[in-house]
Amino acid sequence: MKSLQFWLNYVDFRAFSGTWVRLSCARAAVFSGVLFASAAVAQAGTQAGAIAYFDAAFNGDCRPYAETVGLLEDEGGPMPRRYEFTYEASWASAGDPPEQAVLFEFFCDAGAYNVRTVFLRDRGDYFEPVSFARPSVAVENETEDYDSPVRSVTVTGYGASLSVTNGRFDPETRRLTAHAYWRGLGDAYDEAVWIFRDDGFVLERFEVDADYDGEVDPQLRLDFSGQEPGAAPN
Repeated sequence: MKSLQFWLNYVDFRAFSGTWVRLSCARAAVFSGVLFASAAVAQAGTQAGAIAYFDAAFNGDCRPYAETVGLLEDEGGPMPRRYEFTYEASWASAGDPPEQAVLFEFFCDAGAYNVRTVFLRDRGDYFEPVSFARPSVAVENETEDYDSPVRSVTVTGYGASLSVTNGRFDPETRRLTAHAYWRGLGDAYDEAVWIFRDDGFVLERFEVDADYDGEVDPQLRLDFSGQEPGAAPN
């Protein structure tokens, strides 16, 4: 077995033009053959296997699982959190049973007011990290000071992230909301909502408030919910 393992995780999302885009997010991670086999194959489908895979795949990017035990227990239960739910796939025929998905959520790291978590998809015989499509934005202020009034917030492209900030997943609606504070007051932030659809998370809504003015008044709002492929965002 090769020591360098590549994994690809695909995310569907609509770009600012409204066109459906298939984004391939690739990341290289170094594993020993024994560790990779243990984490991804031998213990697949178990919490122990998910923990082993998390520690291997996110080594250096997130805190080791052993250092996070007991954190966030008052905010949704201990990590890792396991979510199991079903959904109707667009390719299903009449009478087909619903698709089933299992996710594990892990604490990654935290700052003063932001907590970053990552998600693993349990495929039954292996695990894979989950990617989340999100816009890249440019903020133009009236002066060079970052806290001067905002002239505009524009989308410059789209990318993908392997983590979410202050994420909350609801398996009933299959929606994941992430809200990143730009400062503790909460007046500047970005927020994204994804829905799990057709085997992955699809970006549904996104907004940014880049003004440090003490008020919540986002300058950018994108809404893809309830639209047909090819339609421009609201």
